[in-house]
Amino acid sequence: QALLMLANAIDRAWYRQKVVTLVAFDLKGAFNGVNKTSLDIRLQSKGIPSVARRWIASFMSGRQASIGFDDYQTEVVPLENAGLAQGSPLSPILFAFFNCDLVDQP
Repeated sequence: QALLMLANAIDRAWYRQKVVTLVAFDLKGAFNGVNKTSLDIRLQSKGIPSVARRWIASFMSGRQASIGFDDYQTEVVPLENAGLAQGSPLSPILFAFFNCDLVDQP
């Protein structure tokens, strides 16, 4: 739906002979690049209560990973500097908070 809205907006602008500018970002490894301390500072600046921020810090701590294929399983290794968990429904919301300064108006 968002792509259709974008295409319609471009069509309307072209019809009116307006210039269309689009800026897009492809953030490879975006969730993994979220720094815990920076996220907490942004959450605090947006008025998120400390109890919620502590829960989020816990959510981002103590992460581990292993790789399995057929009957083979690697050892579990700690992910010391991992950012947000891939596949978590909370990660896109936290990622939006992390990047909120990009769209804040002065």
